Amino acid sequence: MLVFLPGFWRGFSVFGSISRTIADVQLADVVPKAANGGIRFSNAKFNVQLRGTWQSAKIDAFATNEIRWWSEQFLADLSAGYKINRTYELTLSGRNITNSFQDYYSNQPGLLRSREILGPVWTLGVRGRF
Repeated sequence: MLVFLPGFWRGFSVFGSISRTIADVQLADVVPKAANGGIRFSNAKFNVQLRGTWQSAKIDAFATNEIRWWSEQFLADLSAGYKINRTYELTLSGRNITNSFQDYYSNQPGLLRSREILGPVWTLGVRGRF
């Protein structure tokens, strides 16, 4: 939380992390490099958060004569909330808001096998605290 900032900027916070995995052998579903981060703003009535997640290419599966890879991927998500009163809050959540797709490669990154286009997913809700 950036509490040292004055006025309007007081409600901002930033976050992030990175990871690196080094395996002695090739393993399926192990992400070698990943990073995520975002920015958040909140006050007494309103909050909004924008997050980004990046993953490097990874092996998805092994077959007799094929190694299937997932491509590098970046996803952006958005969430927000507005407190109507002490009991109810209106919420909005968006996953994959940039409409990223997932490519699968055969035997090496770059040899396209298939592409999945999943699209963004939006959820609107009301949260009650009793």
